[in-house]
Amino acid sequence: MKPRDASADYWPAVLAFVGPGHFLQAASVCRGWRAAYTLLHPAAVSSYASAAQSRALLRWALAAGLPRDDAAVAARAAAAGALDALAWALDAALLPCDYRVCAYAARAGRVDALRWARARGLPWCAAACYEAAGGGRLEALAWLRSHGCPWDEWTATYAAQGGHLAVLQWALDNGAPLDAGAAAEHAAAAGRVRVLEYLLLRDRGGGLRGADVCAAAARGAQLAALRWARAHGCVWGWRVTLAAATAGAVDCLEWAARNECPVVAWRCAAAAAPDALRWLARNGYVDAP
Repeated sequence: MKPRDASADYWPAVLAFVGPGHFLQAASVCRGWRAAYTLLHPAAVSSYASAAQSRALLRWALAAGLPRDDAAVAARAAAAGALDALAWALDAALLPCDYRVCAYAARAGRVDALRWARARGLPWCAAACYEAAGGGRLEALAWLRSHGCPWDEWTATYAAQGGHLAVLQWALDNGAPLDAGAAAEHAAAAGRVRVLEYLLLRDRGGGLRGADVCAAAARGAQLAALRWARAHGCVWGWRVTLAAATAGAVDCLEWAARNECPVVAWRCAAAAAPDALRWLARNGYVDAP
């Protein structure tokens, strides 16, 4: 059934399956589709995720009025592995000729896009490795390293933050630099307890216990990680309750206070989120707001 033959009653039901970010595609069909789509998605947004799937679609979207955004073209086309769109964008000077193309491809695990980018002379740097690690893309990370891409301590840190234990283990076993404190703080803020356990064994506790792992867990509102860090001797002090108050992590704030973590009332009150401020008032640390 052609769009013009369909009853207008059907359009909202059909367009509900299209999802947000496709305004240009829907609005270009006819006025009825435009009206129905904007009722469902009032923001009337067209995303590069929907436009950079192929060369033809990207060219059409830009000609139809999609604002130019070179970084978005690189990110979405690389993530989709749309090599024809990447090639056209590069030839049309719509692609940033810097490390970002490789970094975006690595984050999405698109080894095909990485091969293409390197064959076209696009540069890379340590960002490609840490983006691959952060996305849990072990195949891409291994490919990058086997082809000489540099890495630094952020590879391990991003893997830890993402909870990608297998990637973290592979990276460290293959010589990736490790800042144990930074990796543990990022893991704690994301609630990655299994990663914390691994780092403790790997580092034998030195870097973790000297880092603000408890405060990082509180800042991320990760009570399980906070409990773990406290039980394993990580730094415990007023920064923990301050981080919890600032994040509005009332469960972390309450647990820390009940376990004799110092609460510097004026610091917490000055930075506290509304829920945390109410908790401070209820428990006598500050006057009621």
